[in-house]
Amino acid sequence: MCPTCYSYYMIATKEEQFIKLIAPVNFFLRLSGKAYANYIINKIFLHAKRIKAANQKICGLIEEHPAYLPEELQADAIELLNHYGIWLAQFEECVGEQQPKLSDIFVFQQLDSQSAFPKSAEKHFFDYYETMKEELIHN
Repeated sequence: MCPTCYSYYMIATKEEQFIKLIAPVNFFLRLSGKAYANYIINKIFLHAKRIKAANQKICGLIEEHPAYLPEELQADAIELLNHYGIWLAQFEECVGEQQPKLSDIFVFQQLDSQSAFPKSAEKHFFDYYETMKEELIHN
């Protein structure tokens, strides 16, 4: 096998995983959490849109870089994508029906227990990020 062909089959390093996926997902999970905290205080469409933007970034990162997803986070990533897929579909339906302005009250209900936010999946991503960061700093 030629050296150039071999490079296509290399396993991602921890540093590559961290830079391409883990650190960006960590950032957007935190951004989504901040937007959600703002939304809880003031349930207006502006804050819901900020949640949506961060959630879409998380989905995009996971969907675009599945090869960088460590095996121990795969089930958690699936849980997050499932939640966000349901949440985004519900969000779009509500926006289509209500046509809210940024300052409008915007409240929508969870449709079923299958769509609740997977807090443990988020925590696993946060924990993995901290562990990887420490490993990379000390190596």
